[in-house]
Formats: sequence, structure tokens, C-alpha cells
Amino acid sequence: MQEALERIKQAEAKNERNEQQMWADLKEYEQEKNEQLKMLEREKKEERDNILTEIQEKYEEQLQQQQFSLEQEVNTEDENYKQSYQKNRGKVVEQIIEGVNQKNGR
Repeated sequence: MQEALERIKQAEAKNERNEQQMWADLKEYEQEKNEQLKMLEREKKEERDNILTEIQEKYEEQLQQQQFSLEQEVNTEDENYKQSYQKNRGKVVEQIIEGVNQKNGR
């Protein structure tokens, strides 16, 4: 009987050690998975940041191209107005002179 009690005690001690080892292994596994998760989160954040930077650079380039195009359009229109003004200025001056001459009877 004493021997049976001793075996039960040893079995309980062994079970206790196994349970402690299991909890230690589980904690180690949890830490490992948490580290993997953190690394994956860092990688995904870096990937997302790279994509956002790429998109931002693309839009900035498009905006610069649009701005350049608009500046060229404004310059072209300005030049057209200047040419039109110069062309019509002579006609307007002639019409004014002609009107004055007609008024004064010349």
C-alpha cells in the first residue's frame, strides 16, 4: 500500500512537472508568435508606406505636368492676345483718326 501511494505521489509530481513544462512551452510559443506578428506588422507597414509614397510621387508628378501644361497654355493665350492687340491696334488708331477727320471735315 505504501508503495502504491509512493507511485501515485511520483506520478502526480511527474504530471506537475509536465504541466509546468507545457505552460513554459506554451509561453515560449506565444512569445515566438508575437514576435512573428510584430515583424509581419512592420513589414506590412513598410510596404504600405512605400505604396503610399509611390502614389504620392505619381500624383505630384501629374500635378507638375498639369501645372506646366497650364502655364504653357496661359503663355500661348497671352501671346495670342498680344498679337491680336498689336494687329487690331493699328486698325483702331486708323478708325479713330478717320472719325476725327470726318468730324472735323477733312
